Amino acid sequence: MEEEQVCRLCNGVNSLKDISAHAGAALLTELTPFIIELPFPLVQKVNRNEGQKVLVIAPNPQTSYLSVGGACLKWQDKEILNLICFSNTADCTLTGLFKSDEEISALRYDEAEISAKLCNCTNKFLNYPDFSVRKNRWDTGSMPGLPADLAAALKYAVYNAINEFKPQIILAPAAIGNHPDNAILHHIILDFFKHDYFPGIDFFLYQDFPYAATYNLIDDFLWKTECSFVKIADHFEDVSAQMGIKELFYDIHFSAVNPVNRSLVSHILKRNITASNLLVTGEEAEGVEHFYKLIPFN
Repeated sequence: MEEEQVCRLCNGVNSLKDISAHAGAALLTELTPFIIELPFPLVQKVNRNEGQKVLVIAPNPQTSYLSVGGACLKWQDKEILNLICFSNTADCTLTGLFKSDEEISALRYDEAEISAKLCNCTNKFLNYPDFSVRKNRWDTGSMPGLPADLAAALKYAVYNAINEFKPQIILAPAAIGNHPDNAILHHIILDFFKHDYFPGIDFFLYQDFPYAATYNLIDDFLWKTECSFVKIADHFEDVSAQMGIKELFYDIHFSAVNPVNRSLVSHILKRNITASNLLVTGEEAEGVEHFYKLIPFN
């Protein structure tokens, strides 16, 4: 009962100090491995420009916040919607801790909601099964409630989400590393862009975490893009002030990531400085997110 009361206090409203006072030394020691200290208060009040909307299209929660979390934190004056497409998952680093895929998916949902609170943005879950669920089934039509052509169904769902939200900016995966979930979304967005489904919207591709840490995978992406009848222009966002919280996203999404790769968050941000040459008040930036703006081929 005492443990349940402590868990109810960990709701993003109570500070760690208040939680600690309630828990007592013995229980707190037992729960410490599962406690992450978050900034307090969790949400800062920001004057929002309701006319500026950003849609982040992501395969899963951790890809969204670990790839573009810095920009989401920086753009809190904009209305940001995270469209998380594959939130039905069986993949978890905490092997054996959960009895069902539903429990794992619920944990991922909670992690995404905490990250959304930090960014002052909103998550929308499409709840399609991710690759960890689909990989042993070639025919998704054999899965209850899913059509055989998952890509076509997903394209329709993403189209409707864009039409309903009406963003000025769309951020989508570059599919660096060619993970199946990222690649499906990448090709959907390229098709929308090439056929001018949404004129007036600026489309950007983001570097997929963690694959963007590897140079040869980025080179692969650049080569494929050159052959896909679109041009890209580099766009950089200085997220020096947001680096600390972006690294915290790695801890929040602990069920989905390997602890030994935590340093990749700062590694990617710092490596992008070389390409960007961004300066902050005459000094070099400490961390940069790299985007690729899509430009019509002709």
